[in-house]
Amino acid sequence: MDSDYRVIQPNRVYTSKELCDLFQISYRTYNRWKKEESIPKALIWNRTHKKQHHRYLGSDILEWLKGKYE
Repeated sequence: MDSDYRVIQPNRVYTSKELCDLFQISYRTYNRWKKEESIPKALIWNRTHKKQHHRYLGSDILEWLKGKYE
């Protein structure tokens, strides 16, 4: 099996860092995609009033990929 093979689990919640790791992109590219709305909409959790934490549902990531390659 190829060591670069990654499985996206539909019921899992992914962090922005994990999303970067899945797609092998830099955090800078992730931010650009987010601004361009080129990635699925994030669930935003506010743990503090100063910082937002973006999370992505695996099912949303899979739907986004499906739409890109149809």
